[in-house]
Amino acid sequence: MVTVQQAIDLALQHHRAGDLPKAEGIYKQILQADSNQPIALHFLGVIAHQVGKNDIAADLITKALAIKPKYAEAHCNLGLALQELGKLDEAVSSYRKALAINSKYAESHCNLGIALQKLGKLDEAIASFRKALSIKPDYAEAHTNLGVAFQDLGKLDEAVACYHKALSIKPDFPEVHTNLGVALQDLGMLDEAIASSHKALSIKPDYAKAHSSLAFVLEMANHTEELRDAVAAAKRSCPGHPRVSHGEAYLLKRDGDYAAARAVLEGAEEADSNPGFLATRAYLLGDLCDRLGDTDAAFEYAREGNRSCRDTPEAKRAKGRRYLARIDVLVKRFKAEWIKTWPRLDADESSRDPVFLVGFPRSGTTLLDTILRSHGTIRVVEEITAVDRLRNALGRLPGGDPDGLAKIDSAQLADLRQIYCAELDKHLEPDDPSAVVIDKLPLNAIEAGVIHRIFPQARFLFVQRHPCDCVLSCFMQDFKITDAMANFLDLRDAARLYDKVMSLWHQYREVLPLKVHTVRYESLIESFEETLTPALDFLGVGWDDRIRSYTETALRRTRITTPSYSQVTQPLYTRARGRWERYRGHMEPVLPTLLPWARRFGYDA
Repeated sequence: MVTVQQAIDLALQHHRAGDLPKAEGIYKQILQADSNQPIALHFLGVIAHQVGKNDIAADLITKALAIKPKYAEAHCNLGLALQELGKLDEAVSSYRKALAINSKYAESHCNLGIALQKLGKLDEAIASFRKALSIKPDYAEAHTNLGVAFQDLGKLDEAVACYHKALSIKPDFPEVHTNLGVALQDLGMLDEAIASSHKALSIKPDYAKAHSSLAFVLEMANHTEELRDAVAAAKRSCPGHPRVSHGEAYLLKRDGDYAAARAVLEGAEEADSNPGFLATRAYLLGDLCDRLGDTDAAFEYAREGNRSCRDTPEAKRAKGRRYLARIDVLVKRFKAEWIKTWPRLDADESSRDPVFLVGFPRSGTTLLDTILRSHGTIRVVEEITAVDRLRNALGRLPGGDPDGLAKIDSAQLADLRQIYCAELDKHLEPDDPSAVVIDKLPLNAIEAGVIHRIFPQARFLFVQRHPCDCVLSCFMQDFKITDAMANFLDLRDAARLYDKVMSLWHQYREVLPLKVHTVRYESLIESFEETLTPALDFLGVGWDDRIRSYTETALRRTRITTPSYSQVTQPLYTRARGRWERYRGHMEPVLPTLLPWARRFGYDA
């Protein structure tokens, strides 16, 4: 006679071999004899989870735990089912119960990390992954998930190192090759990113995410013919998959067939639950509909993209109000009376004062950046954290940030200048010490007061665009979400941020002797040379005809970290000028905020 344990062992043998129907049959036979057998209930629930019936899985495993509460594996697998059902807090609780029973349960630490990551708690997730690896150093999946967490935090070098470690343990891991490709792409290493996607597809030819990643990086690298081949291969391997349709839409958009691209995306058969992908798809559809003149659909797709974006780990971690609060602090501090209390300091003239390219996002800063970097004696560094390093150092001094600006002495000033310059130098080639260096980050505009105190001779190139066009474009754009960019997920929030940024910028202009030259975006695209000549004079350099070939500069760039790549690789166009007028009805709620700024800037409101 076969004992219960023998039956369980036989079922588990079939289960591990992947023969789920045979294992399921044995588990059910065991339960016919004893409906309260916890191991059979548990593993029958595991099978339900494996075939996507997570509600049934949760019920079965919960019954097992009612009988055997100290069953660590069951708590862990209940967490997996709850996680698939979107019940992340309950999943976290289940993983923690498993770990309370067995603190050395590496898989539960890893699963806990995944759930925490989905909740936007990346620091806690990283701690969980590291705990799993301290128990099981050769756990390839934990190395991978740690890499994903680092990637979500923007720590791309750390992410790449984790992916390489995972691949050293498990070389034929297509998901990791794909993730590595995305990280390399974000680092601007496009050839390496392409190779990683190809490697993933050599292992798993029907892996839709790898096809999608390959299409995206080929589009970014401007490899049109390779993109055509990649899309054709993807359609053969994964017909109808939404990620493959996305790659096809990129190609059709590049060819100017916007209607066909829209039809492909809207006609994709399968759903994809990843919020980041859903957001990207919606933003792309919004852009296509905008180009086709279907403004209602374009605006609604932008709303859809923003709704999906809110569910991404980056958005859950970001705090838009925290960014607004920073602006409010600066508004309160930078008054003429406070500035009069600053002691006079002697700046070290041996270090050059940089130029800052600022403005509101989507105002044309990337276009001007690309034009200026085409000049032989101008070096532009884009989207770096040098000013953040400066602020962090200031925050550690007496008074903190920004109050410490009124208390620093000449030695501290020299240290702060050195901290900024050291970070800046990491992004420069030491080939031309006479070059004009431009630090481009649009929202460094709100830090102009701090910058001026540390670099009193700093110059600012301020790019100005119609406020309504700026805010509309930000609302409809697929940004990497930070505290600042989180404000663009709602139209009213975007307009409020614009109002605060411009109010602070003009306050700085009133109370500080900032050296500023304003470049108007609309003038730049209409009167190229007439607009650029005064800007070059402001920078102290003469005309260089190479700036006319700025599209070639854009195509040679290994990395553009803003969403403006496709625009700056094209000749100047006026399609985006005054685009907001087509959306006037949609923008009605924010016009009372934006139109006064438009009039102040001299636009016809």
